[in-house]
Amino acid sequence: MNKTRVTLIMAALFSISLDSSAALFGRLAVTPGGIDYQAYYDDQLNVTWMADANVIDQVDWNTANNWATSLVVDGVTGWRLPNMDVNGDVVIVDCASSTQADCKDNEYGHLFYYGSGVTFDNGVSSLNPAPFNNVQASQYWSNISTATYSFCKPRPGRACMASAGSSYGGGGPYYAWAVHDGDIGNTFEVKRSAINAEQNKNFTYSFCYENINASAAIVQIITDIPAGTTFFSASGSYSTTTSSVIWSIGSVQVGGPRQCVDMVVQVQVAAGSVLVQNAMIQSDQPFLPNQISTTTAVIEPIPIVSPTPVEPTPVEPTPVAPIPDGGGGAFGLLELFVTLLFYVFRRSRMF
Repeated sequence: MNKTRVTLIMAALFSISLDSSAALFGRLAVTPGGIDYQAYYDDQLNVTWMADANVIDQVDWNTANNWATSLVVDGVTGWRLPNMDVNGDVVIVDCASSTQADCKDNEYGHLFYYGSGVTFDNGVSSLNPAPFNNVQASQYWSNISTATYSFCKPRPGRACMASAGSSYGGGGPYYAWAVHDGDIGNTFEVKRSAINAEQNKNFTYSFCYENINASAAIVQIITDIPAGTTFFSASGSYSTTTSSVIWSIGSVQVGGPRQCVDMVVQVQVAAGSVLVQNAMIQSDQPFLPNQISTTTAVIEPIPIVSPTPVEPTPVEPTPVAPIPDGGGGAFGLLELFVTLLFYVFRRSRMF
């Protein structure tokens, strides 16, 4: 049986320590199982930063904000520009003179002054960008849409500044850096035991999940039934529609074992067709945003099985017993001839 595994793992696969108390955790690897991460989870602020700090170059605020809010990275939506006033009290915290705890109210400030840790002056900058790339030594837009506290700048010249009202819309241009609330974990990771499916055979999709975050989450998994297939079976407690299978997983506890649910379909389309399958995991928690995976598989023809050649069974000849020759050789023939003459002579005397 061919099997395609679609795996969602909410796990810390990789970390870069900035001090003994904190770390940035790699997320959304381009290569399954690799370390080419597209984002990093900040466990001090409970946000996930894009790995690339300069995707769209310098733009005005409207352009930066529209870009961030419409961003989709490996199926993960819900991105935004960083917040410089998390508690909404309209007071920007100057991280240069505040405590680390107070500095958390300013996401840019905390990243630029503390990194993801608790040690002052150990922040991310253009001079020390790791693990990020393309960190610029200039202003970055925040998501605040008022006339105050609009941008922040890493070292050198580190500072978070207020802007005039005219800066919004056509102001700047400044750089933009995308961030996401919570730990987005790892998006759907596709693993296959077979690359393609076989015509008229069953094909299995597996969806696996676990929760390593700070609190439990109510999880639901939804997958479509690929066009060109019919639903055959599924594991666990599920419901179906004419085009999808739904697992209402319920509460997934922190630190629980990795779990999987399966869907089996029967391939009905002709060889050369492509199965397209879409799946989504939903959660009631911001650290597990809706995540989408699309997988494809080419249908292979039914293999032609050549008959196994049958080797002929050798037949041993049956031995034939020789006819006795009455003594053998020419003498035996002569004896037979004399006997026949005697028989003919006697028959002629009788008549």
